[in-house]
Amino acid sequence: MLTLEEQLHVVNLYEELGSYRAVAEVVGCDHKTVKAALERVGKPKPARRRRPQLTDPYREMIVAKVEATEGRIRGRQLLRLLRAAGYRGSLRSLWRALEEAKRKWRQKHMRVYRPWTSAPGDFLIVDFGEVGKVATAAGERTLYCFCAVMGYSRWRYVRFFTCQRFQVLAQGLAGCFERLGGVPAHVMFDNPKTVTNYFVAGLSVYNAELVRLAAHYHFTPVTAAAADPESKGKVEALVKFVHNDCVPDEGFGSSAQANAWGEGWCEEVNAEVHWETRAVPAERFELERPLLRRLQERPPVASGESRLVDRMSSIRFGSARYSVPSNLRGQLVQVTVDGDEVRIIHDGGEVAFHKLQPPGGASILDEHYPTARPTGVRAVRPRTPVEQAFLELGPAAEQWLRAAAAAGTPRLQLQLAEVLQLARVHGRTSVLGALVRATQFGRFGWDDLRAILAAGTATPPTKAGRRTPLSVVGLPDVPQRDLADYRWPA
Repeated sequence: MLTLEEQLHVVNLYEELGSYRAVAEVVGCDHKTVKAALERVGKPKPARRRRPQLTDPYREMIVAKVEATEGRIRGRQLLRLLRAAGYRGSLRSLWRALEEAKRKWRQKHMRVYRPWTSAPGDFLIVDFGEVGKVATAAGERTLYCFCAVMGYSRWRYVRFFTCQRFQVLAQGLAGCFERLGGVPAHVMFDNPKTVTNYFVAGLSVYNAELVRLAAHYHFTPVTAAAADPESKGKVEALVKFVHNDCVPDEGFGSSAQANAWGEGWCEEVNAEVHWETRAVPAERFELERPLLRRLQERPPVASGESRLVDRMSSIRFGSARYSVPSNLRGQLVQVTVDGDEVRIIHDGGEVAFHKLQPPGGASILDEHYPTARPTGVRAVRPRTPVEQAFLELGPAAEQWLRAAAAAGTPRLQLQLAEVLQLARVHGRTSVLGALVRATQFGRFGWDDLRAILAAGTATPPTKAGRRTPLSVVGLPDVPQRDLADYRWPA
């Protein structure tokens, strides 16, 4: 520990020498002791001298590119430009200079976020997020989470679906309103097609179905601006939290299992202290519950038109028939029409999709049935040992049998035994080749196969082409008369 006189001596020496280690050698102590003594008296640290860099001559070019690309340019892209300008340094040195330029650009253009607070009972903020895959009645589908947050109390609601159609959005809102026991004054959405049809002068033109739903529940729809975390950041944080930290690694076995988990999770988090408000969302929500608007009865648009799946795994809608996965026979599904598309929804997920058919039409999909499509061709069913042994020869035997039956071959049952006898004598391969040739040329007589086997692999004769007429040289020329000369005079 240095005395006051030694500390004063250290300060004076440092003014002259400008180095911790040089002062320590004179005083006879460690350089760290000198540094601590100077810090106690408030002596500033020595300024580090900046060494010249290889990127210094090109700093203006680097800054200009960062400004032009709004901080998005990458080092490898910039390196090609600087190489052409004469830069001979390494990519790592360029990365350091580029990162410094980007940091200064971000500080210059840094956005200042202003916290947004809503009044009690005023805003409900909703959004969808993708959280993996799940098995459904129509096969594997993407699983989406519908998330909603009350802006004031941070009360949270989560429900899972397998599509993002408007009917599903309406079901999510209806379930949230029923859980709240009322309707907030405003509901804020992002800008998907189910909410915003298009934009005019930056204004959202709402989906007509959403306007009717808002009129039914007596709330005002509001759409958030792009890149506006102040307004929709609450629900986006909830979507990200559910996706990253809450959904199990192995996923969910079904949407029903996911919704059961979501219901328990919401009860748990709504009873815990929120890190931002430092209050329990469920308790804080009780302050805004009396301010909610009266809840109306759920409208039909939330589920579409109900249809019962019949024994043929299909439904009738608009005097047309549409197929549904066979495991939904006897269950109720909801049918909605979007333009020329018919969508069938069951348990909050889309299970079938068809093109709109005219009255009397039908849209039947093969993947909805466990059996193959009917072909109208009678199946081959061997009943006797002879028939079974003949068909075991292979596909060529079945093709010969079908062709022979179609040609009305007499005593065909006896010929099958004759073919088996020929197979034992001439071998299976030779008989199969004879069957193929007999089928090709339509030869199904009693001794045709024997003749083909006797001919072996000889090439069958071809039909003679049309011959040219005989011409005789030296005949006299005969004048030709018109056909009218032979008619009987009128």
